[in-house]
Amino acid sequence: MVIGLTGTDRAQQQRLLHWVGEGHLRGAFAHSNQTSGPGPVVMVPVYLAARAFTSVSLSYVAASVACLVPLAIATVAATRAYGVAARSPRELLGLALVVGGVPVMANYLEVFHPADVLATAAVLGAYAAVLRRRIPLAAVLLGFGLATKQWVVVAVAVLAILETGRERMVLVAGSVATCIVLVAPFFAADPQLTLAVLAAKDTISSSRVLPGLLPLGETGAFLVSRYLPLAIVLVLCCWLRDRGARATPVVAIAALGVALGVRAAFDTAGYGYYAAPGYAALVVALVGAAQPRHLPAVAASLVAGGGILWARLAAFEWPTIVMRALRGKRLPTQIIEHRSVPWATVASILLFAIPAVCLVLLERASRPTSSEAGGSGDPATGRR
Repeated sequence: MVIGLTGTDRAQQQRLLHWVGEGHLRGAFAHSNQTSGPGPVVMVPVYLAARAFTSVSLSYVAASVACLVPLAIATVAATRAYGVAARSPRELLGLALVVGGVPVMANYLEVFHPADVLATAAVLGAYAAVLRRRIPLAAVLLGFGLATKQWVVVAVAVLAILETGRERMVLVAGSVATCIVLVAPFFAADPQLTLAVLAAKDTISSSRVLPGLLPLGETGAFLVSRYLPLAIVLVLCCWLRDRGARATPVVAIAALGVALGVRAAFDTAGYGYYAAPGYAALVVALVGAAQPRHLPAVAASLVAGGGILWARLAAFEWPTIVMRALRGKRLPTQIIEHRSVPWATVASILLFAIPAVCLVLLERASRPTSSEAGGSGDPATGRR
């Protein structure tokens, strides 16, 4: 039953796909409470192809589910860049966890957030490209991510700080340039509305999330949710720079896990899908960390991912599915509100940041000295 698989946010993305498919960029965002950029327009061909055979609603469902394809490709690229063997059990495990877990946390069973799935795919793809030393490709992917969901800025910061010299400039400048190119047609069609969409100010605020627990008022809580995560990521980047960290597979994915997990804890709305990008990063860390020294962090990562998924299903998704299957009705508002509770935001910090920091520390502690390394290996990638 299609109505049981969609919700309010689908109206935003469905309108975006419809108007772009019709060639009318001015009406693409339609109203200023849109909270993602023009990134999902890459799925317009799927939408138009499905539209030739079925309804508008089902065509949108097809386009939204099709976003799992780039997510799967990016996951495979990320795990292989980490060093996981192709078509190995570890690669298949990582693929199943990411492609199965990210859309669940991205509310695919309730309101469809294809933009978050696409942005997560962009970050994983950029991570793989950086490890392969394909910096221009990484910049393009991050620029697409920025034009899709603005939280990708933390991934740009982390990956850029792990680079040096020209590569860093290419990564930052290329990301910004790609984002501008993608947004420019929409800005030309309707500057005011495009800026409103990219600012994403019209989001839900809840007193049950971490900023809402502090005596800051609504404005203060909003500012904290927007800028405190960026400040924390800045501190992380400074720490990585001072330690001389480079884009080795372990350090890069661990730093991404921390940066992407921080945002989930401080956002004013506190929805579970904010945790999806950090979860994806730690799944890659989980399947890639095969050495014994990483086992504690791997175990913590597994508990983190499983705990978040269980919380999403137990607190919201399964009750919704069951009630709609039996009655075809929505859950009462007071039950839906359980999505945003203080423990969930605090858990985002504990379940994501701690294992990711463990991975960084373990990598730093176990890195061979110059005499042990014997001068061999690639310092940029950590590979011999």
